[in-house]
Amino acid sequence: MGDVEEGRARSIIRALKQNPQMVPPGLDVEAAEKDFAAWDRLSRIDEEVQRVAKLVGDTRAALGINIMSVAKLGYSLSKTFGAALGIGDLVKELGARFTGGRKKKATEPAPESADE
Repeated sequence: MGDVEEGRARSIIRALKQNPQMVPPGLDVEAAEKDFAAWDRLSRIDEEVQRVAKLVGDTRAALGINIMSVAKLGYSLSKTFGAALGIGDLVKELGARFTGGRKKKATEPAPESADE
């Protein structure tokens, strides 16, 4: 239920409550009022949950940025000092992972010979 529908429903239920003579016996206006009370409580809870979810998302993004900063620096250091430390194979493996396994640029095909 959107804001427009909520406002409309509140107005109609208020009108029904104020004019009980037009309410058929099977229409439970009191239950609808209780439902609105529950709706209001859940709306406040939902707003808080959404606020916390946004904070969690923002925090995860910030942590990811921090982690990747260290990883990028670590990768650069491993390329610089890896061979001297005897971890060349590890540096190659990290290179494949860190660069996303990028393919090398394809070489240009050899020109066709005039004999064909």
